[in-house]
Amino acid sequence: MGEKMRLTFLTFFLIVCALLLQSTLFSILSIGGVKPDLSLIVLIFISYKRGNMAGQFTGFSAGLIEDFLGLTPLGFHSLVKTLIGFLYGYIKGRVVIDIIVIPVLFVTIGTIIKLFLCWIVSLIFSIQAVYVSFFHLNTIIEIIYNAVLTPFVFSLLNLFKSFKTGET
Repeated sequence: MGEKMRLTFLTFFLIVCALLLQSTLFSILSIGGVKPDLSLIVLIFISYKRGNMAGQFTGFSAGLIEDFLGLTPLGFHSLVKTLIGFLYGYIKGRVVIDIIVIPVLFVTIGTIIKLFLCWIVSLIFSIQAVYVSFFHLNTIIEIIYNAVLTPFVFSLLNLFKSFKTGET
């Protein structure tokens, strides 16, 4: 099996694990009914490390699985996460990241972009989704929750030798 194929399977495995953790363990650990978006954190990491094509694939896959697991219409999260995967893949090699500050900044901005895109898509297609109110306490809780988890998730994902080089 080629290196690219192995890395693609690893990426898909990580996204599935993130979504399973997000829908099981983090549902128990939710704060005020808000749980972190672990798949978003993994998506941003993989997009930054592997580029925009891998980011788009990862975002689409994560979004599609999330659409199947949730109550949103098919394609809702796929669209949002594909766009985020593209955006963060586009900055591959343009920004040098450290251990804590830049990853937290990436994920904080990514969470705001995700919530904004969900809000826009909900408005355009008249979808009564969870993201009806963009300016809500739940938004702040999710941003903080994602930001706190980011250094741990990025450090864990950096343990994979395939991602250390950042080559595709």
